[in-house]
Amino acid sequence: MAWLVRVVHTETGRREGILPIENPPWARKLNASGSGQASFVVGDVDSSGMPGRYLSEPILRTLVFEESGVPVFAGVIWTRTYDREAGKVTVSYTDINSIFGKRMCAAYSSAGMQGTTVGWSNLDLQTQLKRVIQQATTGTKFALPIIFPADKSGSAEREYKGYHMPIAADAMRDLIDTQYGPDVDFIPEYASNGELRHRLVTTPAPSLLVWNLTAPKDGAIGLTVTEDAGNVANHVIATGEGTEVDMLVRSAISGASPYPALVKTVAFSQVKDAGELQALANAELAASLKPVEQWSFSVVIGEEYKLSQLFPGAGVRAYMQNDPWMDDGFYRLRLIGFSGDFGAKVKLEFQPMEA
Repeated sequence: MAWLVRVVHTETGRREGILPIENPPWARKLNASGSGQASFVVGDVDSSGMPGRYLSEPILRTLVFEESGVPVFAGVIWTRTYDREAGKVTVSYTDINSIFGKRMCAAYSSAGMQGTTVGWSNLDLQTQLKRVIQQATTGTKFALPIIFPADKSGSAEREYKGYHMPIAADAMRDLIDTQYGPDVDFIPEYASNGELRHRLVTTPAPSLLVWNLTAPKDGAIGLTVTEDAGNVANHVIATGEGTEVDMLVRSAISGASPYPALVKTVAFSQVKDAGELQALANAELAASLKPVEQWSFSVVIGEEYKLSQLFPGAGVRAYMQNDPWMDDGFYRLRLIGFSGDFGAKVKLEFQPMEA
């Protein structure tokens, strides 16, 4: 496997050089940020003579981890630490999602945004999320090299008031967490001119991966299955805009839950539409009815498994037989993330798909 770390300009995706980092960790995650931390030796330069100090400037530079010329992960540098004793610089990096925590879903105005409103109607939830990102990347110094999917019509409506100071990342999370909301991934790729682009994907990947976890040669290493009941609830109370007795409140209750009453409250202070708030409550209840189950195992990338086959959101069929803990049969899973370094082993993480 031929790996390298290419450095690009964060705003434009323009290639800046190659940073001689050895074996840095990376992670791609569905509906979440992937990040890592790695070091390079002070004084090392790339083939064009660019010094590491220039190539590692926080925010201005994005690291692109390539495998055989194909981008696998791209992360914006947010911190760097120089250690003179060790003669090294350590950088931390997070994918493009990290920028949206520092952007607003609002109309900027010289008079102040408190009196502004942005919103869209007659679109599906996936396109609503696209609009949030477009709003957050419009204007001087706001543009980012993102490729957007086509619009799709629907019945979803969203409105964002400037006086709420709506953070784009929060608006994205609310849409993701809404019942039937989008699944989000930014796929790094190179344009024809070699510049980095982040392709926004808001629907699960159609690919299907199959693993026979019983076969000794199927390549799955270190299988674990974790069940976490810390977030289980069968009664969700969602609060929206307003205060005290004027607060908008909606609830969702499951009478079929086998557990004793477990109540959770969730706040959506910018939501003023009762239907939207109810959908958020329903989605929170659906996600909280049972313990979160997560599978993980590692595979060796090579002839049989390739990184190009892996996409967050991809469907998986896993077969188990004669396991001392798991039932025999096929399990329908979804790939929610994968991570690795410049070695051949990649860790995969899954969650069960609803029947």
